[in-house]
Amino acid sequence: MQEVVVALVFGFGLSSVALVCSVLGVLKDKYWLGILGAILFAPFSYYLFGASGANGFAFLPLLGMLLSAAAVHERNKLWAWVLLVPAFLVSLWVLAVALVYQIR
Repeated sequence: MQEVVVALVFGFGLSSVALVCSVLGVLKDKYWLGILGAILFAPFSYYLFGASGANGFAFLPLLGMLLSAAAVHERNKLWAWVLLVPAFLVSLWVLAVALVYQIR
């Protein structure tokens, strides 16, 4: 049971909720949703910080999400979308790695 809770907090459950919050924040012009998404993405980013291939760059998607919320606050949707891209790419990369390891 404890493994399931850890997987939900540090895994795709909370990170996908965080990405949805950030996207809704950009679509509805609510910067506080972007900040909430960044807060919810923080455990996933912390988990990535321990990965051997991250080399300390694991907090960049989190920083991008925070800057995206700031761009929404400044009414600049283009930069808000651009700054969300690294979080999506990192999440998809971790998903792809998890699926490949499950297949083998």
